[in-house]
Amino acid sequence: METSNWAMQNGLSEESEDKAKDALILSITFTSLAVFFVSARLYTRGFLVKKIGSDDWTCLVSLILSLGFMGLFIGEWKSGLGGNRSEITFETFKQQVILLWASIPIYNASLFCTKASIALQYHRIFPGSRIRIACSGALFFLIIYGLWVVVGSFLTCVPVRRWWDDMVEGSCLNRDAFWLSTAIVHIVTDVVLLAMPMPILIRLNIPKRKRIALVLVFALGGFVCITSGLRLESLRQLARSDDLVEHNAAAASWSAVECNVAIICCSLPTLRPLVTRIFPLIFPTTGYGYGRNSKRKIPCLPRWFASHEPQERIDQEHAMEFLQKLSSDEGGKHSHRDMGGVAATESISQETISASDIEADRPAEPFVRSIHRGKSWFLAYPSM
Repeated sequence: METSNWAMQNGLSEESEDKAKDALILSITFTSLAVFFVSARLYTRGFLVKKIGSDDWTCLVSLILSLGFMGLFIGEWKSGLGGNRSEITFETFKQQVILLWASIPIYNASLFCTKASIALQYHRIFPGSRIRIACSGALFFLIIYGLWVVVGSFLTCVPVRRWWDDMVEGSCLNRDAFWLSTAIVHIVTDVVLLAMPMPILIRLNIPKRKRIALVLVFALGGFVCITSGLRLESLRQLARSDDLVEHNAAAASWSAVECNVAIICCSLPTLRPLVTRIFPLIFPTTGYGYGRNSKRKIPCLPRWFASHEPQERIDQEHAMEFLQKLSSDEGGKHSHRDMGGVAATESISQETISASDIEADRPAEPFVRSIHRGKSWFLAYPSM
């Protein structure tokens, strides 16, 4: 009844009312899911792993912006979102267009923060120098291009009032071209971030089922590409329409879905310690791998122990640091915490290092002389 009264006050038909209500429910549902997953992420990183990184804070900023976008979405809904231009008054139309103008940079800022969080996450958990360079390059591009898009969204028209009032003298960018071009760039960056870790994940020297499961977790980012494509189609319909109010409902709802699906997919890889705590029998807490010349399992070494340069021996300083930290309870815990949710590390061959060697805390010098760099990849999980 309350919704019907709102529709009558805004002069909306029953069809327009249903369209607006469906768009609002979709936005609230996915925003609520994003809040849940980010909360689980922060709990996992803060209380289980006990190390919150820059990628976690960036994801939190993205969620805050998404909540701001939802608030503006609710304001648009109250201003006749989804209705025909002829069904609402000029003042209501003006109010909705102003809210739309404010929501576009918020949407873009949230999405770029999520992408930056993914790049920072890759930089943290993958040790290879090549992928780290790629992550740094992606992060640089996201910051520069993201700032340009956010500022450009605010200043599409100069003066700004011309965005919602054609009677004001000034100039505007081609709004439709700007929206479509940024949507295409979002899709391209989604695909790049999705593909970036796949070569490493596929080469992980772990049981096939676990490797497939891990690839699927990271591949969930493909849902972001799908929602980005659906949003692009809604923007094309909006660009072809003369009624900004009526066709904005679909574009706004898909924008909300895209923002929040990206946040959810960004948070999923960090939740393994929490899932391990809840289901310890299904997901063990320790990662194992197989060396190229080994037929038995050996514990994975921390990421910081592996050399990132193409050298035959790991230098003595790093090896001694590893032994010192291994002999200390605090250092041992730190090495696991520093890895975050999922970590990859290069292997050590069985001929040069074994599980019994590590557990016995053998003297550092003989240990150092026999360490050789392997070629395989391992997966390591933080212990709780």
